[in-house]
Amino acid sequence: MTLPRDQRIRLTCRCGATRTLNNIKDLRSQCTNDRCRITLSMAQEELWEFQESMAALMAAMGLGRDYAKELGNARSVSIKLSSPYTIDIVEVPE
Repeated sequence: MTLPRDQRIRLTCRCGATRTLNNIKDLRSQCTNDRCRITLSMAQEELWEFQESMAALMAAMGLGRDYAKELGNARSVSIKLSSPYTIDIVEVPE
């Protein structure tokens, strides 16, 4: 699923490196900062839960629905699973 052009999900690592997701395949388990390289170190089921929460958020955004609930859920899952990322929605210029 691809998101609308004007909004994206941005993941910010503890080290400050950011990654903007255009679709769920852009979600990587390792930080893009060569000095950091922190990973989503969690069990496979937990990784699926994290990915599922991100996909649900992307789906809500892609359908033009109010995504506040899904954003809250994705942030909650991220905290619960000790993800190194914070999740935000950003405007992207076309």
